[in-house]
Amino acid sequence: MLYIASYGLMGAQRFENEWKPKRWRMDDWDRQMMERDARLTGTKRGQAGEAEAPAAFATNSKWSLERRL
Repeated sequence: MLYIASYGLMGAQRFENEWKPKRWRMDDWDRQMMERDARLTGTKRGQAGEAEAPAAFATNSKWSLERRL
């Protein structure tokens, strides 16, 4: 029964991470890149392959929102 529970937990974690392995020892740079990827693609683990960001990305920054407030 313990094996079933552990595989279920592992599956739930991988489902949450878009079927990618869990990230270990994340630093500020990793968190910043995950925020950027989330703003570009809409998912925290997704990545965009285009060389240039979309036009909406110019105003989709947490810094511009904090400066306005």
